[in-house]
Amino acid sequence: MLASARAQELLRLIKSQMPDHIVLFDMPPLSSDDVLTFAPRVDGVLLVIAEGRTERTSLEKFKELLAEMNIVGVVLNRSAERDDGLGYY
Repeated sequence: MLASARAQELLRLIKSQMPDHIVLFDMPPLSSDDVLTFAPRVDGVLLVIAEGRTERTSLEKFKELLAEMNIVGVVLNRSAERDDGLGYY
């Protein structure tokens, strides 16, 4: 579905109608065919990984799969590390 002509048209519409906006697409895990089909069509990829759940071998595989794409950053979820000095703004 994400490789369909309608999805392509939606991306074109978003880029033309909202050029100054940042649009986030929350996708399933990277191993999904949908993600691998859709990711090359966007301007950047933000990788979200979970401590204790995402295996190092998976990260190495993802790095290879995303080598040609613009990775804008990595978010680490479920970290056991705590810093009680930091708070929310």
